[in-house]
Amino acid sequence: MPQTQDARVLLAYLALAPSHSEAIGRLSALLRPEATPAAARKTTKAALEELKEFVGEGMILQDDVAILNPDFVKTDVGQIVRNAAQGALDDVLLSGGDWVQRILSGLGEVNSAVTSWLALMRSDVTEQLVSVLETEMQRITDEADPAMRGITRAILNIEPCHEGRHAG
Repeated sequence: MPQTQDARVLLAYLALAPSHSEAIGRLSALLRPEATPAAARKTTKAALEELKEFVGEGMILQDDVAILNPDFVKTDVGQIVRNAAQGALDDVLLSGGDWVQRILSGLGEVNSAVTSWLALMRSDVTEQLVSVLETEMQRITDEADPAMRGITRAILNIEPCHEGRHAG
């Protein structure tokens, strides 16, 4: 794992970003929203160099953009979503609790920009999972099917007040 918290934040951000890439200026604003652009950029460049050293070929710095090759870094969250889309429910979905709210919980103390990004990312993960699970639910024709019970339980574990996509 990268040594500095800044490099860990950038790894998390790029690993969870849909395109696995971001403009360095935007990453600078995330890491150091209170700093001057030059100071924020210097800190970000140092964190990106540390991340590049950690990830190796999987990290590309090109034309003022940081790119994390998704073939080099996989996330548990991504795997859980992919599995759910194929009808395979990870144990974490069935165990209850607020695991989505604990994703990257150690990073929330960096600054308010990182805290806000984490809240949005967690909300996106919740929406993705519920959407995928609802789609799987619609494919099941027999309500007594054990898979239906598992999907229902997973949805309610993720979103306890869930009313369904088509609730009126």
